[in-house]
Amino acid sequence: MFLRKLHLLTVTNILAILIIMFTVSCGEDPAGPSTGKVLVAQVSGDSVGTGLGFASSSLSVNSSQIDFTDRDSVEITYTYAGTSNNNAVPLTIAYLFNSGNSDSVIYSASGLNLNSADQSITVTVPSPKVRQFFFYTINVSSSTGFSFFKFRELKIYKK
Repeated sequence: MFLRKLHLLTVTNILAILIIMFTVSCGEDPAGPSTGKVLVAQVSGDSVGTGLGFASSSLSVNSSQIDFTDRDSVEITYTYAGTSNNNAVPLTIAYLFNSGNSDSVIYSASGLNLNSADQSITVTVPSPKVRQFFFYTINVSSSTGFSFFKFRELKIYKK
């Protein structure tokens, strides 16, 4: 009789502990913002060059929409090189919003130190808080000979 009561008490304690653990784990908000950095797009590389005048290239960074609605910032990393570029902003990253709307640009590579040696850059910008298609644009211009801009290993993270 004593062993039967002890067994019942042990089973009851185990059930109570399991119920408490289940209740505590169910209290977490699964819809809340995630933490950490998540790679959402990458481009192996691209380049544009011109002997004289203006050249441009604009391509998608991903084949589907990128969701930044759940994060506060965007990290962009890439390696670049360029020479003799008269264009003040050789690289921009934007999302499709309204055609010609400058508010869709999330990153402008202005003030880069352009030379033929590869240089790496990592920047963090505020999240646009949208779910959209993103694209990059390379612009090169020259009035005195050959000019180019290239990048490789472009990676976009949400964090």
